[in-house]
Amino acid sequence: MEKKKIKVIDIVAPEDAKKAVFIKKEELIKPKEPVIEEKIEAEKTEIKPKIEEKVKEPDIKPKEIKTFDFSRLETKERQEIKKEDIKESLAFAPELKTRSGSRIKKYIVLFFIAIFVGGGVYSVLEFLPRVEIKIVAKKYPFNYIDWITASKDNSGVDLSNRQIPAEIFSEVRNISLAFSAHGKKQVVRKASGEIAIYNSYSSDSQTLIAGTRLEDPDGKIFRLDKKIVIPRAKIREGKIESSSIKAMVTADKAGAEYNIGPTQKFTIPGLKGTPKYDGFYASSDQAMKGGLVGELLYPTEEDLKLAKEKTTIALKETAGSFIFSQIPKEYKVVEDSQQFTVLKEASDKEADESGNFLYSLEGELKIIAFKEFDVLQLMTGLANKSLGKENLEAKEYKLEYSGSRPDFASGRLAVSLNYDSSFWQPIAVETFKNSIVRKKEGELKLFIFSLGSIEKATVSFWPFWVTSVPDNLKYIKVFVE
Repeated sequence: MEKKKIKVIDIVAPEDAKKAVFIKKEELIKPKEPVIEEKIEAEKTEIKPKIEEKVKEPDIKPKEIKTFDFSRLETKERQEIKKEDIKESLAFAPELKTRSGSRIKKYIVLFFIAIFVGGGVYSVLEFLPRVEIKIVAKKYPFNYIDWITASKDNSGVDLSNRQIPAEIFSEVRNISLAFSAHGKKQVVRKASGEIAIYNSYSSDSQTLIAGTRLEDPDGKIFRLDKKIVIPRAKIREGKIESSSIKAMVTADKAGAEYNIGPTQKFTIPGLKGTPKYDGFYASSDQAMKGGLVGELLYPTEEDLKLAKEKTTIALKETAGSFIFSQIPKEYKVVEDSQQFTVLKEASDKEADESGNFLYSLEGELKIIAFKEFDVLQLMTGLANKSLGKENLEAKEYKLEYSGSRPDFASGRLAVSLNYDSSFWQPIAVETFKNSIVRKKEGELKLFIFSLGSIEKATVSFWPFWVTSVPDNLKYIKVFVE
């Protein structure tokens, strides 16, 4: 029978696993007895074609090693031997898996190290370096306590005369309010009202004298206050078109019973029995009023004075609300810059049936206003002139108006104000950034303080080893206080 080459792996304890033992051809390595020296030699021994003996190692329980010649076995026997051999081979799998897993872990660790290093390099290139500069600009205090003038004749800010433009806003309004009357008097008074008298009789005019009677359907008599002439009627295609005229009438007797309502037809008793009786008649669209016999309420002087005061206040508020709704938001209205003028006034002489009388006013409200922006511009100009500087701007300010004197005839308003501020020289941040690119730390500090308008500056480089300004503007941060 032909002899085969078989690779045999002997699993040894981890502390003694230094060498692998192989069986080649018919030779088997058998270890000698342990010696004191570190070197151990193995003796070679002849092995018969079929190995049935167990190999022993010093101090280690030897494993049974089996060898097979598969060429002489039948298929069934070969399968049974393979199963048995696979079981023994599985004993070596943990070590093989351990070695394979170690290699994979090693590659994973190397992969993450590469990512970390690459990310670090990218971060350094992308985010470093940086510089942050905090600047405290010089402040120049300025205070103004005096008068300025707002005038409608000014078109701009006048620094030499301390004047600014002004605008006059005005509104005319009227109002009527009812008030209680407290005066009392005894009266005998006739009702009166207005009527319209018609001519439906002929193309001739008709004259009616003062005192001509007119009678309502209930028999109440009213008389014409004045002489009138009723116009002639017009004749069109044989038909009469009535003409008319309005006139005032007064009741024939005093008393409240003559305060009648609108009446469709008054007749003229003086024409009764003539053809003109039906052709001349009258009507009223409004009630007759004023008829009274007895006590009457009327407004006293105190009633009229109080009525005027309250009506004036109400009219000013009404006109003021409208004006202020029309004045643009940029305009400033200060106290005492308004003027109200009464144009017309009227009141009832007697109270109505409810004991009230009406008081009516028509008035005009005027307001002189100015733009507060113009005031601030004037103050800035005065500050630059006073401090001997140019292009100063107010960093912060406090503005109070303490009084005003309007002159509506000339359209001028004198205003007293208290202005307290702190000015500074503005720094163009973007221009500043472009000017410091790539500057060393020392050069940067010299450049900052050469500007002259800076009181204090703090420069911070990051990270700590950076000593110059980066050339990427987005990594240059500038804060101005």
